[in-house]
Parts: sequence; C-alpha cells; structure tokens
Amino acid sequence: MDSFDIVFAGHTYRDQITHFGHEPELVVGGSLMYGSLTAARLGARTAIISKMAEEDRNLLSEMESAGITAFVIPAPVTSEFEVVYKSEDAEDREFCQPKAAGCLELREMPPVETRFLHLAGNALHEFSLELIQGLKQKGYALSLDMQAFVRQPDDESHQMRFGDVPEKKEIVGQLDMLKLDITESRILTGEVAAEPALDIIADWGCPEIVLTRTDGVLVHANGKTHFQPFTNRGLDGRNGRGDTTFAGYMTRRLTHSPEESLRFAAAVASLKLENRGPFNGTLDQVLQRMD
Repeated sequence: MDSFDIVFAGHTYRDQITHFGHEPELVVGGSLMYGSLTAARLGARTAIISKMAEEDRNLLSEMESAGITAFVIPAPVTSEFEVVYKSEDAEDREFCQPKAAGCLELREMPPVETRFLHLAGNALHEFSLELIQGLKQKGYALSLDMQAFVRQPDDESHQMRFGDVPEKKEIVGQLDMLKLDITESRILTGEVAAEPALDIIADWGCPEIVLTRTDGVLVHANGKTHFQPFTNRGLDGRNGRGDTTFAGYMTRRLTHSPEESLRFAAAVASLKLENRGPFNGTLDQVLQRMD
C-alpha cells in the first residue's frame, strides 16, 4: 500500500476567475489543487484522490510534475467554477458551479496509508456524512474544509448560496482537524466574532480548528485560541488563500505544535497572497517570512 504524509481528496476544477477590474482567465483550480501543491512544495509526501472525467487528466499535470501521486475516480464530467471578485480587497466575490463531478463514495476510495486525509471540497455534493463516517471507521486522521457543506449551489441557476448545515455537529464530531473561514463560522454558529464561534464549534467534538479571515489565521487547539496575522504586501493571490493556509498548517503539524504550525501557515499564506496561482515558494522563503 502507498504511504503518504497528506492525501487530499475531492474534485479538480476548471476555474474561470475574474479579478476586480480585469478580464476573465481560465485556470486549473479548486481546494485539491491549491492544497496539494502547497504541501508538496513544502516537502510533504503528497497524493490526491480526484473525482473527474478521465479525459481531463491533463489538468493534473502541474501536480504530478511537483511529485504528487494522483488517483483518479472516473466521473462523467469535470467540475467547473466561475468566480467573480467584485471589490479591490478581493473579499466580495460571487460563485457559480456550472458542472459538478458528483459525490465521492466510500467504495470508490483507493486504499492509501497517510498521516492526514484531508477532504478538500469546494461545494455541497462532493462529500457526505456517510463517507466521512466510513473513512473515520477505517482509522484515518481526518480533516475537512467546511465550505464543502456551507457552499450550496442552486440546482437550476448553479449560483452559489451559503447556508447552515443540518448535520454540522455530526460532521465536525468525526474530524481530527477542521478548516473554515470567518463567513462559514458565522453561518454555522451565529457568532460574528471568531473566538466565540471557535469555542462553539470545538464543543461539537473537533480538537483542532483552523479559521482564516482577512487579517490572519486562528487556531483553536488544546482548549485555547491563538492568532497570527498575515504579512502580505498585495492581494493578487487571494484565490486559494484558505486552502494554502490549511495545507501549510497540516504540513508543519506533521512535526510541530499547533502554535508553531499556525505561525508557519500564516507565513505560507502571506507569500501566496502576493502572487496569483498556487503557492510556488520554498521552505526557506517561508522560514524567512516567519522571522
């Protein structure tokens, strides 16, 4: 059986990104891509499990060139996303999901051995509670991006809505780590501020929670919440910020404490925010930014 540090499971996306004041551009995107490339470029033994159309396997070329092992679950179509940034600070954005590859099923998952298995989802209907419970029963140290349930595409217009998740407590209670942003935490808990929201979510049973917001990243672990600011000098790389942050956190968490991993993740995200596309820096650059 193959053995890895981190395995990212989800969809590979064709993205149409329209940055504020610019023309649309077509790129490979999705949490799976942003996260896995970050982990691999920081030295983690990395694999992906991607549900997508087999004829689109060329979309994985950058990941495979970075040394990432790719397992493809065949689907009728490859997922697509359209993102429009409506403000210069890149926080006001609209989403549309014209195509979706479908929910990953437990029976489809290849047998892999890994320190962390991260469900790197982008919207509803990539994962189910049953899949999460089945993977947990198999003994995986499991993490999830909560946007995979909070982002809910309309069945007809495909426009993305944001909504609460009825089974949120059951989902979070299965996890070893959770990734979400400030918008998602507000929707799930009703709390505007990050710290009380994290306390509520921690009571649902997840021991380690990473939350991103405009100014930085927080981690709730061992009953305490810590914050680290971003130090970016630009916002060209806003797309994929949260995925990059969490991948940096997981990579450092393989060998370091939550507090040290938080500082590392903020530095990784700060470098990524300054450039479009996935993280393309080095470990030395991250350590220098931490200092």
